[in-house]
Amino acid sequence: MDYQPLTMPLIFYSNYRIGTFILGAPVREAPSRISTRWLAEQMHDIMPPLIIGSLVTGIIVAIVANIGVRLIWRWHVSHHWKRRRQKRRQRRAQIEAELDN
Repeated sequence: MDYQPLTMPLIFYSNYRIGTFILGAPVREAPSRISTRWLAEQMHDIMPPLIIGSLVTGIIVAIVANIGVRLIWRWHVSHHWKRRRQKRRQRRAQIEAELDN
């Protein structure tokens, strides 16, 4: 048996709806039971909105992920530099205290 991720139909449907919104196309209502025959017959109408919606969603997710990774990286580097600066100050204070004794 071939298992599909549970989120796959939701993502495809969301991308399709975004594509229909962008293209101004009518939304095709699915029958109560989807078959491969129905899908093959509707493919001509379904594919353009699905592809456009997938592209738009992919681009938006890529931009948001890129910005998120850059912000996390910037926080990580600045946090690391602050800890490094604190350790240097502590070492310097320790050396000065030893020299004073």
